[in-house]
Amino acid sequence: MNKPSGVVAGLDQFIGVKGIVKFWLFALGLAMSGHFSPALASVDLARQKNCLACHAVDKKLMGPAYKDVAAKYDGQPDAVDILTAKVMQGGSGVWGSAAMPANRVTPAEAKQLVQWVLSLKQNALQGQPLPSPTVNEPVTKAVTSSAVKVSVDKPTLQRGKYLVESVLACGNCHSGTLDNFGTLGHALSGGLTYDSPAFRVTAGNLTSDPETGLGEWTVEDLKRALVHGVRPNGLPLAPSMPSAFFRALTEEDLNAVANYVLSLPPVRNSIPAPVYRTELHEEVYPDAQRPFTAREIATDQSTRGRYLATLGHCMGCHTPAVDGVMDFVRDGGRGGKRLGPDKVLVPNITSHPTAGLGGWSDAEIKRALTNGISRDGRRLHFPMPWPYLASLEDADLDALVAWLRTLPPKE
Repeated sequence: MNKPSGVVAGLDQFIGVKGIVKFWLFALGLAMSGHFSPALASVDLARQKNCLACHAVDKKLMGPAYKDVAAKYDGQPDAVDILTAKVMQGGSGVWGSAAMPANRVTPAEAKQLVQWVLSLKQNALQGQPLPSPTVNEPVTKAVTSSAVKVSVDKPTLQRGKYLVESVLACGNCHSGTLDNFGTLGHALSGGLTYDSPAFRVTAGNLTSDPETGLGEWTVEDLKRALVHGVRPNGLPLAPSMPSAFFRALTEEDLNAVANYVLSLPPVRNSIPAPVYRTELHEEVYPDAQRPFTAREIATDQSTRGRYLATLGHCMGCHTPAVDGVMDFVRDGGRGGKRLGPDKVLVPNITSHPTAGLGGWSDAEIKRALTNGISRDGRRLHFPMPWPYLASLEDADLDALVAWLRTLPPKE
């Protein structure tokens, strides 16, 4: 059989031998030579907008394969308008129960992405399959990101530091080990390993070390990782990273957190690459369908508490899972999971008077949140992040309690 020639031969060589990173170098060469097609340009846009974290061209990941979308809507006159709206606003029910969140794209970008997706059926007929990142692609950043020095005002960095060291509780996973849980001050240079039937992943090095940490990441790279759960090379983060909750971050807080993390002093600590053993499933959290606004969280106390609780991904632990899936609307706050090395039962935090916190005083709730002591005097165990919540300002602690009071009682 004759080997393909031209662009197809190049794709075959780079994809088959060197992998997806070489494809981007090849694509860059095509762009510089003037032979870069609109389809390839849209592949790059899909990568930039993190579409490839949940979708691949030719196989199902968290979302449907793009070739299947192209086939489903082939010939439908209003397909572009329908799909453009879904890209921008999110949606569910067409490809299963998992919802696609709203995406941070302009109308023009959404339309360009949709037109490219719908063109894939014709491209396939012409023998021009387009690649997307493989599940176990090595973590490489040089092709897709370039480091920039953090240069922002001091209040922005202070806000980022406050969030990282309090309600986000980044150090709960990214610092130290279970043996020193409750001991603050460790660099965010990597931490716990999570090993499950679906994946094995170690919490990464968040310091600015250029080889083992985020030293080559840009602020935009880190923002995308935080809210979309994808590395600069397109490799998805494991579901243990609560990106589905972090999508609630206001624009201001997202910027503050990203800039602060990239300002951390470098610590060299190599972390093993993640291993994914099955399709990844990301939960969709109702209160993180879109970012909150600074006005919302400044206007109402319980809304501010809801925002903080979302950033703290409280319901990620305090909601039971049925066949690995959490129903936040029906079961949110009910508890029932067993977590941590000791498989401690996660309690009910709804306002139920006996099964939940309905009978607790505000002072008792605050003591549990900040000192890790239950109403009956028992010590709360990992992963309850009370050492971090202890750093919350009084107004934010009051807001969290106000939010807890709004949770419908559930047994």
